[in-house]
Amino acid sequence: MNYPIISFLMCVRVRTDLSKPNIRDIIKFFRDMQTKLYGDDREKVEFLIKFDTDDAYANKALSQIKDMSFRIRTFTFDRWEGMYTAHHNYSYMLARVSPNSKFIGFCGDDSVPEHISHGVIPFLERHVNYDYVFGTNKREMTIPNRLTHMIKYESDTTPQNTMSINGLIEPYPIISRKFIEICGFGYHYNIDTWLSLIVSILFNKYSIIVARQFPNQTFGRDNIQTKEFIRDENHLYNADRTIYAGYKTNWNQDMENQPTYIKLAEQAADNIYLNIKKDGRLSEYIFNSE
Repeated sequence: MNYPIISFLMCVRVRTDLSKPNIRDIIKFFRDMQTKLYGDDREKVEFLIKFDTDDAYANKALSQIKDMSFRIRTFTFDRWEGMYTAHHNYSYMLARVSPNSKFIGFCGDDSVPEHISHGVIPFLERHVNYDYVFGTNKREMTIPNRLTHMIKYESDTTPQNTMSINGLIEPYPIISRKFIEICGFGYHYNIDTWLSLIVSILFNKYSIIVARQFPNQTFGRDNIQTKEFIRDENHLYNADRTIYAGYKTNWNQDMENQPTYIKLAEQAADNIYLNIKKDGRLSEYIFNSE
């Protein structure tokens, strides 16, 4: 098997106070990763990291992580409109992943690595010949009775809320490369919502279950981090999440709750289904209730 088998795509804005112990940053992320990904497994994983040109702390972070024994590639260019253009950054990095990578993963510098060598790597090696796997920590995404809560996705005016309530959004998905090459990144910054919505549509429209649960938790979320953000003056992000980088947003009525977004996700699900059918792999994913 050629390595790496997985490429993690990361968009990073380095914190302005790297010494504060209760704030996550990219340096702490890789320090933690050293205890979760070790030995020969480090050859199996690569990290592609996008920094902003106006991030004054990126060089400091780079100087500290470059000597860690990971496959790390970095890219630095304009931040554009912050989170609202994150999908462009992911697309840029996807085009530059190793040709050997079979899976694409997403995590941030506020992620806390948990089971990588003891969870992710064995799972991926067992599924390396599957082109349409959605790796998740959420058992709910593998259960038909939960997925049917999205059966009215076409008329649901708040699909993000419906998915969230029923545990149908995976914040740290790891997906077969072919899957992501077909469906893309969702036209805005909530990659997890976009991909999770496609998973729900695949089941409710085609009785296809692509989600596979990891045996152990892959990443955790630093809850302290979500309450206390440190940014420079260009990246203030206030507590009620209504303003980011000077661009007004409404968290509850964002693009993922718009009819056009649902239609785009449905088209992506259609394309996934047609590719599975063309490859003659429907039997591996189809749900049979009998």
